[in-house]
Amino acid sequence: MVAVAQNFLSKRKDEISGIAAIVGLVIGVVGFGLTTCQLMKATRQLQSSNEYNIRKDLRELVQNVRANHFKDSCLRSAPDCDPAAQASTDFGLGLLFNFHHSVFLQSEAHGISEQFQKQMARDFCGWFNLAVAKDLWDRQTKAGNYDSERQRMRREWCDRV
Repeated sequence: MVAVAQNFLSKRKDEISGIAAIVGLVIGVVGFGLTTCQLMKATRQLQSSNEYNIRKDLRELVQNVRANHFKDSCLRSAPDCDPAAQASTDFGLGLLFNFHHSVFLQSEAHGISEQFQKQMARDFCGWFNLAVAKDLWDRQTKAGNYDSERQRMRREWCDRV
C-alpha cells in the first residue's frame, strides 16, 4: 500500500506542486485583501477620532474667543472700534486661523476625511466674508507672519469653496 502511494505521488508530483502553488497564491491574495481592509478600517477609525477631537477643540476655542476676544463693533468694522478692542479681535481671529492651519496639516497627512476637510475649509473661508478678517490676513502676510504654506492653505481651501 505504501509503495502504491509513493508511486502515485511520484507520478503526480508536478501536478501536486502546481496545485499547492495555486492554493498558496490564493491564500496570499486573500490575506493581502483582508490586511488591506483592516488597514482601511483602522485609518477611518483614526480619522473619526481626530475629527471628534478637532470638533471638540474648535467648540472650546470659539467659546473662548467669543467670550474673551471678539468685540462686535470690530467684527462689523464699525468706526467705534478702539485700538485695544481691535487688537483683541485680531488676536482671536489669529487663534482661529492658527487652528485651521493645524487642521490643514492634518488633512495633508490624511489624518481627517475629505468630507471633514471640506467642512473645515468652508468654515475657514467663511471668515473672509468679514473685512476685518481679510485685513488681518493681509497684514499678517505682508509682515511675513503667514508663510507660503498658509497662503497655499487659503488658496486650496478657498478657491474650491
